[in-house]
Amino acid sequence: NHRYKSLLMDIAYIKPTVQLREGVVMDDFPGMGLLVNRIEEPDRSSKLNLTAPAQPPDEDSRKPADLFGIVITQTTDAGTRRTIVADSGSIRTELNRTDAVLTLYSGEIQEVDPHRAGQFQRMFFERHRIRLDDVSGVLERGRSRRYRTDRELTMRMLQDRIAGRFVNLDSLQRTAAALADSIPESDSAVVAMRKMFGGAPPSWDKAPQQYPEPDSAGNGRRRLDIDSPRSRLAAVLREASYIQRRISSLQVEWWKKISIPFASIVFVLLGVPLGIISRKGGAGVSIAISMSVFLVYWVLLIAGETLADRHLLSPFWAMWSPNVLFLAVGLWLLLVQIRGRRSLALVSEGLGLRSLLRMAGLAGGNEGKGESP
Repeated sequence: NHRYKSLLMDIAYIKPTVQLREGVVMDDFPGMGLLVNRIEEPDRSSKLNLTAPAQPPDEDSRKPADLFGIVITQTTDAGTRRTIVADSGSIRTELNRTDAVLTLYSGEIQEVDPHRAGQFQRMFFERHRIRLDDVSGVLERGRSRRYRTDRELTMRMLQDRIAGRFVNLDSLQRTAAALADSIPESDSAVVAMRKMFGGAPPSWDKAPQQYPEPDSAGNGRRRLDIDSPRSRLAAVLREASYIQRRISSLQVEWWKKISIPFASIVFVLLGVPLGIISRKGGAGVSIAISMSVFLVYWVLLIAGETLADRHLLSPFWAMWSPNVLFLAVGLWLLLVQIRGRRSLALVSEGLGLRSLLRMAGLAGGNEGKGESP
């Protein structure tokens, strides 16, 4: 799942290969417009793809021009408008196959500063280079997200995260025990702590709202002191409850990676007797039974996952209960089919043997006596 989503995000970053066309203003480059009046290619095409071999960086000699009559308009971050006009130029991709370098020959640069309307700059050049980023449309892997959801984690990653959560839970348990020493044993917070860390299913979601708050001495209204050991214990138990649910969720994903592949064996054992039962009903009945089986399995799987995430069911049984149930049903149906057809199979075997004997003229019994003179 993680590799699939990462590949989709990598593909989303791809830009189509840039094509330069004669007489068309290209706005594929951010903050820049490019116009080429004439393009010379070996195949005499009027289009130029940015897939030419990379130009060595230390080579200063003038290359044969591919582009003629070049006009470039740019707007800088400061708002300065710049126009570049060149007689000719060439464009080559870099060694990384993602960037390109546009080399211009015999031209001039004109700049107009909007903040200084009376000033106009004009510079001439024999050669001028402009770097164009990310123009080749090459698929770059690894630029997408590194975050993985629970379903995208491997079994080893899940084990590591579960172990880390247990370490955090153990630390919270020690903190809660230390805070409980300064709270009366009959307090609801201490009772909730014993239930949570004693193995009983935690019911801490509503517990903080049910706690009696001490009366304030000023206006008689009840107010909870956030620095009291009882309040700190409540916060610790809330965090521990969240970690317990995260552990259950991670354990569900771990068992799911084993139970779902095993379900293929269960479906084979279940499909054999169902196929025998539904063979007289045609393709429609078979498809309906198959869809119903998969739907029931999916509902049981989702229900078990929900109960386990809420810490109401063991993660193991949440993921393996559908397999156990369907395996039991499949074995029972298979047993019924075997017992119901055992006598029929024996009769068929006997009929086949008698046919062979009859063909060989060796049939005995009453038939043999009838044939004797």
